[in-house]
Amino acid sequence: MDRCAARDELQSALSEIKSLIEFKVRENNGAGEYLLESTELKSLAELKAELSNAMDLSKRLESEKTHAEKDLVEYKKSSKEKLRILARELEKLEERFKNMEEQNSHLWDQIRQLNAQLNISQAHDTADTEQLRHEKCIAVNRANIIEGEYLRLKSQFDAVTETLKETKSQMEAEKHKTEVSMVPAAKHEEILRNLNAATDSNTILMQERDYLFGQVMTLQVCVENLEAEITPLEEKNRDLTTKMDLVYTENIRLKQESTRWKGLVNRLVEEINRTSEDWKKSFAVEQEKIVKLSDGNNALTKNIPKLEPLNTQNGDQNEEIRSLKEQVAAVQNELKKLTERFVQRDKDNKASTVKVNSTVRSDNKRLASIKESSDRTCDNSVNKTQGYNARKNSFSKPTPNTSVLHISPPKSSPRIVVDAEKKETKDNFLPKKKDTGSDQNPSEMPGPKQKKTENNKSGTGQRRRKTWASSGTPQFLY
Repeated sequence: MDRCAARDELQSALSEIKSLIEFKVRENNGAGEYLLESTELKSLAELKAELSNAMDLSKRLESEKTHAEKDLVEYKKSSKEKLRILARELEKLEERFKNMEEQNSHLWDQIRQLNAQLNISQAHDTADTEQLRHEKCIAVNRANIIEGEYLRLKSQFDAVTETLKETKSQMEAEKHKTEVSMVPAAKHEEILRNLNAATDSNTILMQERDYLFGQVMTLQVCVENLEAEITPLEEKNRDLTTKMDLVYTENIRLKQESTRWKGLVNRLVEEINRTSEDWKKSFAVEQEKIVKLSDGNNALTKNIPKLEPLNTQNGDQNEEIRSLKEQVAAVQNELKKLTERFVQRDKDNKASTVKVNSTVRSDNKRLASIKESSDRTCDNSVNKTQGYNARKNSFSKPTPNTSVLHISPPKSSPRIVVDAEKKETKDNFLPKKKDTGSDQNPSEMPGPKQKKTENNKSGTGQRRRKTWASSGTPQFLY
């Protein structure tokens, strides 16, 4: 509204200027030139003020125009960049679709090869080919589904390309519309002359700017919609690529299985050929064997009456063998029982030996203590005898009859009693020996000489003997 008011003011000012100029021309030849100079000067001052206002408005409008042009340039740059990005994405999509077409053609070739191989393998084995047919149908259906998806994506791609072409054409048309010649404003007279054209062009540019802003918004909405449509298309394309990879792997697996089945069929054919030849040879050999066996059977039928007495002998021998086996089993049972008894007795003997060893150890300890006490008593007696002999020698010389003195311990010495108890315990635990002709009464305690002879015979008992080799010392026997 401000611009329209300024435009109206400019138009009114111009009309007034024209009227004043005409009035001036008419009044030039008149007589009131002097009077009108003051009014003209006032009007000129007013016109100068109005012109300065108009110049300010034109400058402001030019600045707005430059801003609008800058915005248009930036929008053109951004739109060009978006178009480049879209073109790149279109090229990528075209490359992907080309790859899809190549993969699809490759898959169709593989399916055709599989069909040919399956037709060849059908003649060899029908039972094994049913599964391959089923898998082939699945692969064909998947390929048809993939082809339908491909056609749908291709149609969507064509629609996107058409929309891009339309946007390009619209951008070019808008570019042609926005190319406006710049109005030079070097001189004041030219500005006044072309002010109406500038205002008109300014209004047109404002309208075009509004229109372009609307177009920009619509294009942005279209671009956003296209981007929103491109993202699911890319996801679908990825899904299709994964499906194509799966189909490719399945085709490779089918190829491997077909090669495996081919190898199996070839091996089976070779084995059948080999077995047919081997079977013929074995059949001839078997026929020869059958002839030989028939001859041997005839000979055996002739020898059957000769074998009857041998069969009777064989039956008797079998009965004897059975009786011997029964006897052997009975003997084995008895041996098992004896071994069990032997093991039990061995365990009992081990337990008894352990008990005997414990009693023997305790007896040995007692004997050691008794020996120590007897040794002490013997030492005391020896010391006493030495003192007695020394005192005796001091009073009188020894005679030849008293050079050696035998001292025997009493019958009730503790050493002899302990030895007798030890022997009795050993006799109770150890097995009895045969009598050598000398019966001994167990109630009578043997004397020292008898005990010495018995220990010398058996080799178990030993006496301690202390002798003095000197002529003046006696010998003691224990």
